[in-house]
Amino acid sequence: MLLQKLYEGLSVIKGVTVHSPPDLIKISNLVSFNIEGKDSQYVADALNGCFSVAVRPGFHCAYPMHRILKTEKAGSVRASLSFFTTEKEIKSFLKA
Repeated sequence: MLLQKLYEGLSVIKGVTVHSPPDLIKISNLVSFNIEGKDSQYVADALNGCFSVAVRPGFHCAYPMHRILKTEKAGSVRASLSFFTTEKEIKSFLKA
C-alpha cells in the first residue's frame, strides 16, 4: 500500500519521471525517478539537506539500464521503503 502511494504520488508531480514499472509486485520496495533538468546527486542532496530525506542517487550498479532510459549523465534517484516506513513519511517525502 505504501509503495503504491509513493509510486502514484511521484507519477503525478510535474517534471518527475518515474522509471519503475507500474506493476508494483515486480519492484520490491523501491521507486526510481528523476526530476527534469536535475542531476540525481543534486536531488538527493536537496532532499537530505532541506528535508532530512535520505535517498540514493546514481547509477545503482546498472549503467546499461541508464543508457536505455537516457539517464546516463544524471543517473536516477532511488527511494526505498522499509518495514518501518510510515504513511506519514511517504506524505512528507512527496511534499518535499
